Parts: sequence; structure tokens; C-alpha cells
Amino acid sequence: MVDYEKYKLGKLAAPTPDHYVPVIYSMALADSKDEIHHTYADMLPGFSNRSFIIEHKS
Repeated sequence: MVDYEKYKLGKLAAPTPDHYVPVIYSMALADSKDEIHHTYADMLPGFSNRSFIIEHKS
């Protein structure tokens, strides 16, 4: 996930970091006890769109 720009399809999927880098930050803040809930997923040939919520568990 971190080196996405090194790959041709990674650069195509996220040509600018403004929509992708927040995902990396969000995942980095998640704790191993937290739950990730996928709220939306759309998989097309050559493209995917996914939304998620990180639920913090104490």
C-alpha cells in the first residue's frame, strides 16, 4: 500500500496523493483491537472503490 506509486497501475489508480494518503494515515492509526467495517465496495475491471470505518475498541 505504501509504495503504490512505484507501480504502473498504482499510479493510474491514484495519480495524485490527495485521495489515497488519508487511507494510509487512517490504517496507521488503527490498533490491532480495532474493527474495520467496509461500508461500500465496488469492484470493476481495473478499478476498485472502497469505503471503511475504523471502530476503536478499548
